[in-house]
Amino acid sequence: MRRIILGLITLTLLCSMAYRAASASDEPPVARAVDVPTGTEGSLSLGYRAAAPIGSGRADEYDYLHDAVTFGANGQLLALPHRFHLDVDIRNREDTLGHLNYGFGDLLLIEVVHRSLFHHLENIRLEDLDPAALDIRDSGEDYALEIMIDDIAVAFKAPRFPMHLYARGSRFDKAGDRQLRFLDGSGWFNNTVRTSTPRRIDWQTQHYGIGINSHLGPIEVDLSHWEKRFDVKGSRRLFDLYSGAGFPPGSQRPAGEFPHNGTPEFKGSATTLKVHSNYTGKLVGTATLSTKENRNEVSGAEADYFVGAAGLTWMPVTKLTVFLNYRRVARDLDNPGAVIIRDRTVPAISYGNPDVRDSISADTDTYSATLRYRPFSRLTLRAKYRFEEVTREDSEAWELIPDSTTRRALTLSGDAHPAKGLKAKVEYTHKEVDDPVSNVEPNRLNRAKLSIAWTPMPRLQTLLGYTLSREERNDPIFAATDAADDRDVRWDRVLASGTFLVSDHVALTTTYAYLHHQIEQEIVYTDASFPFSPQIDGGVPYESDAHNYALTLHYSPSERLQFNTGVSHTTSQTDFEPNRPDLLAPVSIASLAGVKIRETRYSLSGDYALRKGFRVGVDYEYTDFNDVLDHTNDDVADGISRILWTRLSRKW
Repeated sequence: MRRIILGLITLTLLCSMAYRAASASDEPPVARAVDVPTGTEGSLSLGYRAAAPIGSGRADEYDYLHDAVTFGANGQLLALPHRFHLDVDIRNREDTLGHLNYGFGDLLLIEVVHRSLFHHLENIRLEDLDPAALDIRDSGEDYALEIMIDDIAVAFKAPRFPMHLYARGSRFDKAGDRQLRFLDGSGWFNNTVRTSTPRRIDWQTQHYGIGINSHLGPIEVDLSHWEKRFDVKGSRRLFDLYSGAGFPPGSQRPAGEFPHNGTPEFKGSATTLKVHSNYTGKLVGTATLSTKENRNEVSGAEADYFVGAAGLTWMPVTKLTVFLNYRRVARDLDNPGAVIIRDRTVPAISYGNPDVRDSISADTDTYSATLRYRPFSRLTLRAKYRFEEVTREDSEAWELIPDSTTRRALTLSGDAHPAKGLKAKVEYTHKEVDDPVSNVEPNRLNRAKLSIAWTPMPRLQTLLGYTLSREERNDPIFAATDAADDRDVRWDRVLASGTFLVSDHVALTTTYAYLHHQIEQEIVYTDASFPFSPQIDGGVPYESDAHNYALTLHYSPSERLQFNTGVSHTTSQTDFEPNRPDLLAPVSIASLAGVKIRETRYSLSGDYALRKGFRVGVDYEYTDFNDVLDHTNDDVADGISRILWTRLSRKW
């Protein structure tokens, strides 16, 4: 870090010296009288927000459902060269927003942003046909996380010279309690017990850096260095008593109190150099070089990356543009050769693996070419071809990981404006993958997108979007068998909306969204007996879909009074249908995996302008979250949320 900072300072001094030498013979500037605008405006609001939740907080997942006094402030000051803006919104102690922006001419810019929110989490109740196979330690626990995000950015510009020195930093804090579910007992089918327990977390992620950029003749250069840390302040790992396990051979574990579900700490750094030529003329070139270093502070595993990229943009004629890009990523991964886990009470008792397989290092080369052709102002056509090759090292130790993977993709798209008030976009992508690294990555993918925006009359605006994707995976790889058949996946997405201006005072908006996901594949089960005997359940379908219907109405009978009301209804469900008889009795596994949820939200708000800049407003929201199935296995609790918010504000 010190070398990077010294390099940036040296570059700053060299650029400043070059600027002084170039401008030493310049004539002094002529003073001119200029009218400097000044002004101040702002607003303040004070209110009260009452919440009445029933049941699960999932009904309003990201809201702190407690009564609170609310406060808001917005103000800006313009007295050149000073510019100042402040925005504050406090709904409760867990839902806050603050934004501060200050500028001094074009020499200094400071921006500070603070955000916080509250996230309700589920306490999923575990059930099992054998009560002895359960250990529920969190009955009745309420889970939630408090999240806080802070960002700061500072930029300096050299006087009368195109050079900037900037610094940025961010901090992400996450604290609270969440549910941890794991298998206790001995593991490897030795007296395993499904366990749920609370876990306290206190995580902090910091990301900060410094950089400099400047115009150096015909090119622009940007050099930056970044540091990132992930620190765990809560429980880094849990401990439980495990009975002895002598199976499988070579992995025997004695009885003892051993750690599990650890959360490691990380730190890393990156240095990046970016160069590009002036964005004028027919030819533009870009280049990026970056090195990254990451380290797991607990295990000692390290990952080093080198990223190099180059791009060329050529415009032979005004209607045609060619984009050529190349990118190389070299990953060098290293991990300790042994892992030993010790008993917390008797450190002499331990078990582990003295011969850990090496991590897989890999090099990725990506080439892409894009043609953009605009035959006339109402039509733009694009064609893009992308080729990627991944070459892996030390993959033979992992048996199922291929030595290399190649990916080829062709994308054709177009934007058209065939008539007044009508715009259309279409895109088609075909992708081929040789030797994919995982079973969920397809060998072939075909995806089509269509988007139409139509305004048939000034008072009516409509939008329709549809996406269809089909994926095929040939001969998925399983360690237990090579007899599994293909995997087929289908995605459908629909979005439709319409806004109708009924009159000068009434506007109506309707939206509909549909998501559909379907997978059909064979599932391989492994019997607990030794040697393991694979059991194949062929052609198992899994399907999920979600529908959302929404209607909002805006009514403004006068300039001083306006109303808004709306309703949103969402349904989602999943279906899983195994075929093997031993998965259907005594209880079908499908009954344990199905999900069907309905959520309905109603909203009503009004705002009235009083005299002397005062306004009064009222908001009401009612949300009903319903787990329709209500089965006893891994259930999700229902919930209702009711929020009433009244506020008084003044603007000047």
